[in-house]
Amino acid sequence: MKVRLDCWSDQPHLSQVYTGLTMLHRAGEIVLEQKFLPPPPLNDDPNCPPHLVDAKTGHCRVELNGLRYCIDVCDTQEVDAESLESCDVYLKRSYARGQTSAKVRPLGLNYRVYADGFDRFELERRFKLGGWKHAARYLGHRQLTVSDFEAEVTNGEPRVLFLCRSWESEPGAGSGSAARKLINDSRAECIVALRKAFGDRCIAGFSPSAHALAHYPHAVVKDASITERRRYVQLMRSTPICVATIGLHRSNGWKLAEYVASARAIVCEELQHEVPNLLPGRNFLPFKHPSECVERVGELMESSALRTAVAKANRLYYLAYLRPDRLMANAILQSHAPRAEPAAVSR
Repeated sequence: MKVRLDCWSDQPHLSQVYTGLTMLHRAGEIVLEQKFLPPPPLNDDPNCPPHLVDAKTGHCRVELNGLRYCIDVCDTQEVDAESLESCDVYLKRSYARGQTSAKVRPLGLNYRVYADGFDRFELERRFKLGGWKHAARYLGHRQLTVSDFEAEVTNGEPRVLFLCRSWESEPGAGSGSAARKLINDSRAECIVALRKAFGDRCIAGFSPSAHALAHYPHAVVKDASITERRRYVQLMRSTPICVATIGLHRSNGWKLAEYVASARAIVCEELQHEVPNLLPGRNFLPFKHPSECVERVGELMESSALRTAVAKANRLYYLAYLRPDRLMANAILQSHAPRAEPAAVSR
């Protein structure tokens, strides 16, 4: 089956989509062809919100069997009207219920991940979209790949991990800056509450950016090295319980996907955007406030059976829905008929 990928951006948010297509090509499920297009112009409407000016850098297009798919991995839930008009199916990462068009469908969780081994499609993209220096960085620096995140279910000493960043105010964002402060404040409260409740069984804190040190010095990690991306992933894979909060524009952040890929027992702030077949009580224990976050973590700390059940549910979910090849196969190759919802985990 021939699949054509139209791309104009090498934004990290798109890496999972591109990796999934590479994996399907390697497995013989598709024959992938890449077409490179000039980047769409920025939105020059003076009334356009700042976060939508360059929104199309988070888009790509896929075509197979005459069907045109727009894939939108932006944090925000807004749908691009021009892209919607020009496609048959609009696959949206930050999918909100009540979309006015039946074309818009949820894509799933998103994280930055690359294919194992040499990926000629990735090298070609980097060269075509960024030149020789960008391509050379791919050859000279090993990115985190599918196997770096994958892990089997483990259930060692119960510990909890919550490492995150603080967001600086966005120039000209108005209410968007207030929303960022709310995210930062909530994360800081969770960090403090988790540290107090679980002591040395807890690894929690902001990465030590200038912004975090200026505004939340009490909640910054002491050892900055644990926030380096590769070491963080290794630490995550060895910590049974992981905490996630919502991201910018109420998005489901990369951490949630990374936790699922690593089969962790997850405590997560209530999701604002829909993810196919990912269920509260089965794949994560939800919370609304920092005090509830501590309560949910406590439940997992106290129950080995519950930790194992949630971790196993996430391992199965990853293999069926989140691994990049399955994400893309479900999106463009499989029927969109609704699936039966498994029962939630009892606790």
